[in-house]
Amino acid sequence: MSEAHSVEIEFRLRALELGEALDLAARVMSPRAYGLSTAFGLVFVVLSLLLIPLQIALGAPREATKSTLALVAFGCLWLLVVLPWTRYRLSALVLRVSSPSAFAPMWLDAFDEGRVFVRAKNVSAEHRLAWSRRRIESKRLFVLIRPEGAPGLIIPKRIFARQNELEAFRRTFLAPTPPLEVTQAVRTFSEDASSGALTYTLEPTEQLRGVWMLYVRSTRARIAAVALAVVLAWSVVSLHSNGMSWGGAIATYAILPVVFFVMARRRRLAVLRRNLRPVTLRVDADGIDFSGAAGVSAFAWTELEGYVEDALIVLVIVRMGFGFPLPKRVVPETTLAEVRSRLARR
Repeated sequence: MSEAHSVEIEFRLRALELGEALDLAARVMSPRAYGLSTAFGLVFVVLSLLLIPLQIALGAPREATKSTLALVAFGCLWLLVVLPWTRYRLSALVLRVSSPSAFAPMWLDAFDEGRVFVRAKNVSAEHRLAWSRRRIESKRLFVLIRPEGAPGLIIPKRIFARQNELEAFRRTFLAPTPPLEVTQAVRTFSEDASSGALTYTLEPTEQLRGVWMLYVRSTRARIAAVALAVVLAWSVVSLHSNGMSWGGAIATYAILPVVFFVMARRRRLAVLRRNLRPVTLRVDADGIDFSGAAGVSAFAWTELEGYVEDALIVLVIVRMGFGFPLPKRVVPETTLAEVRSRLARR
């Protein structure tokens, strides 16, 4: 292994940088869906805008022009809420307000062959580059995409004061890496109080449940729900005004979200089945850590925002939008009780 580069650079992630990283991850995960969504939104708005002067030139009734203006409003809403490029950046701006801890100071401590070490206060993480779906360099960022498709590491280029540091990090980040064996976690907290280690593999449904529990508690979910309700209400009224019964209009648009949800869930479960790997959990009086093929993440109790649970999992919340599911089927009740006693229920 090559000599580690110790840099200890402090930085804060910016909202638009997070939005760009989410956008890059979406392109990698679903390039076809990303392209179709972008093309549909742009074509819809352009055609609607061209239709207005055409109707005026042809002397169309005022009601027809009003309907076209409604289409333009719908298209603009589509661009803001559905079009990936704007949606992810808008989501990051909302997250900047709703979860400021996601933008707290961090430190890029060091990097060497196949590994990058990042910490934030008492949170320490070792990212293993071999366990990634893609590693992307954009104009402003280095982004590691985890196997399930989410950004796992975001390093802005602006943090490197010297060009030689930037070049060294680029070589490390983009270099081909052989698979790394999963080794024991490097403990950040005291060893003497350790309650032992537990290794398990999440079921896809457990991982997806954790993602959903985080999402429904986010401000982004509330904005998306309001936007979807507005779009569906406008669409139902539009169909009714064109002669369809209220029942038929409601049934037509009630089916679409259900179909979309079922298809998205099936696709996500398929991705998780291919990529979930064993995780080793350690809990003690100072904190909790997780180690696996992707690396090591260690957290002090004071750095965690709380927990939520249902019949399947106890979800440890690092910050809103980011957490670790603990499956009740394998994690002992004593360990779960320790987590509950240390953290506040959200």
